[in-house]
Amino acid sequence: MPFSLLQPPPYPFKELIRKKYSLQKKGKKILDLSTGICSIGAPAIAVDTLRRETLLPERHHYSAYNGLLEVRNTISSWFSERFSVNLNAESEITLLSGSKEGLSKIGRVVVRPQKWAIICDPSYPVYKESVLQAGGMVYTLSLRKQNNFLPDFSEVPSNILENCDAIFLNFPHNPTGTTLTIDFIKSLEVLSEIYDFRIVHDMAYSEIYRTTPSLSLLSSEKLRDRTVEFHSFSKNYGMTGFRIGFAAGKSDIIQALVDTKARLGSSVFEPIQYAIQAILLSEEDEAETYRLHCNHNRKIWENACDSARIEYEPHQAGYFLWATIPEKYESSEEYADFLLEELGILAVPGSFLGKESSHYIRFSIAGPTDTIEAAAQKIEKKGRQ
Repeated sequence: MPFSLLQPPPYPFKELIRKKYSLQKKGKKILDLSTGICSIGAPAIAVDTLRRETLLPERHHYSAYNGLLEVRNTISSWFSERFSVNLNAESEITLLSGSKEGLSKIGRVVVRPQKWAIICDPSYPVYKESVLQAGGMVYTLSLRKQNNFLPDFSEVPSNILENCDAIFLNFPHNPTGTTLTIDFIKSLEVLSEIYDFRIVHDMAYSEIYRTTPSLSLLSSEKLRDRTVEFHSFSKNYGMTGFRIGFAAGKSDIIQALVDTKARLGSSVFEPIQYAIQAILLSEEDEAETYRLHCNHNRKIWENACDSARIEYEPHQAGYFLWATIPEKYESSEEYADFLLEELGILAVPGSFLGKESSHYIRFSIAGPTDTIEAAAQKIEKKGRQ
């Protein structure tokens, strides 16, 4: 019998990139509003530290799987100041090669085979893959506009909740931009006490808010012992290529994640660890530059959508603007194709992020301001026709 490779499910973003490059080869200029990459680049203090530390031979070896203790101590101090949560740096924090590494492995820690995990729709595709790799089962909970895109757990059948090992959450939410509320946290406290599940909270966009800082679930005494939270330097500090983030939470969850990382991953290059330490020790709020950039671009794009009569969700946080497609288009993919082929604007169809999001489209507002302005002019002009 001939050998054949196992074929993973198609990754929809790959097709998006293919379309982009195909049009670029034909000479068409593409205004890319699809990716969660901030155009500013990493803070100077991080780059300078990385350069200095990389020149030291003693930094060129393997590091501890959970990261340097002195860096974890700095994270602990920052977490205390930012969220009023005290973390044990030795046992409740681990460095990661980007938060995606931890999210892709956490399913093996918190989900048992043939047990359920609840994942919101739409959401980052890695959550589902993490659960399936652990042998778990996925229950998809739709996020609805009438509930401000917050999960309504009353829609989940009781037999699912009774056999649920974990709930995956993401706030500020990608792609809807929804943020946590005190009332939602309280409802989650009640539900978790009844059904005793673990919570995986992805806070990749924690510092990209409008005016009100994002909330951490670890600040809840009732949720702290059942929550593991993932934080990213990629989004908050323009460091996507550095590949560094961290997880924080109850020690048994963190230590199990470190053990999984030791078997399936590697440690973070020490100069990169020192680079993020320098950011957190800085007297400046290094995230403010990225927050202001995104909020400025968001306002430009919101004004363009208003002119073009494109409805969008107000008061969003994070890197994206989540908008409703015009009524004359049957699907988000059809509208995305129109934007790309007719206007040269690359955006992400909502269907790529969730089965029930085919009437939405995601625009990134993290790119260069001149790109946002050029795309805005095209959208506004089309809206006037």
